Formats: sequence, structure tokens, C-alpha cells
Amino acid sequence: PANAAAYQISVYQIQIDDGVSFTSPARDARQSGTTYTPAALPDGRYYWRVRALNTTDTAGTWSAPRLVVLDTVAPTTTPVLVAPADRASTTVTRPTFTWAAAAGATRYRFSLYSGANCTTLVRTMPPQATLSYVPSVADALIPGTTYCWQVAAGDTALNWGPASAFHRLVVLSGATIPPGRPTPTSPALNGFTN
Repeated sequence: PANAAAYQISVYQIQIDDGVSFTSPARDARQSGTTYTPAALPDGRYYWRVRALNTTDTAGTWSAPRLVVLDTVAPTTTPVLVAPADRASTTVTRPTFTWAAAAGATRYRFSLYSGANCTTLVRTMPPQATLSYVPSVADALIPGTTYCWQVAAGDTALNWGPASAFHRLVVLSGATIPPGRPTPTSPALNGFTN
């Protein structure tokens, strides 16, 4: 705290336990600074609290316990790609890409590449909980192009497992790109005219 000198704080005591009662702390440390990095703990739910001690070793009140979840393990299964099928072709420039849920996953990251060797990243979708992706009108696929797509599974802590194998998709040259959405300019939104 800002008034540590006035209270003659000399050290802080930090406790970490898997139970909110702190009957057998996994870590119980004293230090002079206001940050603490414990030695490695196994994954799990932990509560932590801190209190100040003055120069006569008189302890202040414990802080309210706070919960932290330690999760370092990524899902080990990869999502199964459902559609479009591998090596499919389409005239649709905004196809729906779908995949099956992976065990332990709560988030998915869709990635789209171009080129026969799947080497040029076109876009990566931000992590989402849904099991599908449809390109926006602005991101419509280009006719006459070969694409590769894959999906990685992640958990709530954003630990990412291995990505699926690629599925290839050819957007045929006869495909048409839908027009974009027009932007009205006049009259102004909620405007008046005479």
C-alpha cells in the first residue's frame, strides 16, 4: 500500500492453498516486495491471500481470498473437420466450414491458407466457441483459387492443442463473388430532409 512506511510494514505474508480455509497451504512465503511468483504448482484451483507484518512482526488482517485457476495443459485431441470435404470443389465463395467438437476444448481457432502446398496464411479466425465459420462478404473466397483449412482446439485458458490436418477446397473459376453491402450516405442516419 501507499502508506506502508506509516504502518512500518516490513514484510508481506502470502499463502496459496487449494482450499479456501488455508488449513494446509501449498505455499506460505514472506517477502518485502508486493509481487510474488511461487515455485511451480500442479494444475488446479487455488486460493491466495496476503497480509502485512510490521517491524515488530505484528500481523495485519488477511486480505479476502482470491481464486486463481492454473491450467497449463492443452487439449490433446484435434477437431475432426466435417465440411467441406477434403479436396472438394465449389462455386460458393462464402462456404460454411464446420468441424466436430474436440474433447476438453472450449474454443476453436480456424485458419485458412491458399496455395496447393498450404503455405500462405489468408486469415485466422479469433478464438470462438462455435463449431463453424462462414467468411464475411468482405472476406469472400476468390474464384480460381485453391484453399486449405484447419482448426485447432483450445481450452478456457487458451492453451492450444495441435491443429487438424488440412482439408483442401477449390473455388471454381465460374464462382461469383456476391456484391458488398452498400453504405447509404444521404440523408444522414436519423437525419431530416425537406
